Amino acid sequence: MSQGSDSSDGEGEVCPVAIGNPDSSYVLETYRRRNFCTSQDTSGDSLFCRWLNRRFEPSRSANTRWCTCGTCVAFPMARENVCCQELVDVNTSVHTEVFTRVSEKLKSVSGRCIVEHPSFQKFVLDKEGISLWIENKRFECGPKSSTSATMDEPRRYRYYAYRCFVLWAYGHVGLGKRLEIPACVRKAIMEAYPSQSGYVGFRESSSSTDVVDEEIWYNKDFC
Repeated sequence: MSQGSDSSDGEGEVCPVAIGNPDSSYVLETYRRRNFCTSQDTSGDSLFCRWLNRRFEPSRSANTRWCTCGTCVAFPMARENVCCQELVDVNTSVHTEVFTRVSEKLKSVSGRCIVEHPSFQKFVLDKEGISLWIENKRFECGPKSSTSATMDEPRRYRYYAYRCFVLWAYGHVGLGKRLEIPACVRKAIMEAYPSQSGYVGFRESSSSTDVVDEEIWYNKDFC
């Protein structure tokens, strides 16, 4: 069997390399390419940014000095305070292919923010397009209870707009992962589908944004 072929013991997860004694560096690189998570679970750490693979200081939520695109706002969770420009300034990451995709998107932007991309409105914010996502998910979930069905419409549309952005900008990241969405993108989505309970306007403090959206985004069982 060749080194690069897939193999399985007949049950469970498919091994991305041949069974035997393959080179360890080859195994690790294969897992990175296939977007398998080789690090510890950090989903409960509000300071750890999966995108940049590091922990932020809690004070990151107090201002937007980290923003270089000019349109970001600060959110309650420190890990959510990421600028679209930061996503392409990192030299090394386990998300190399995703970084490449984002870099290509930013090359088509007239300014500095990814929300200015000519396709952003059509593929991320368009209500008719998002409605198709929602309808398809209802079909996939079948008769089981759907979390989104009990939510108000703007909140449901925000969640699926996040998913539209991820597929458009990142591609398939695999295995139910939830990479952070740039703060500038979240701002655009929240302005397009504002909360009925009323976060009006955005401040640099965390009080004006809805942390519940972030919690749902990290829930891989959400339908």
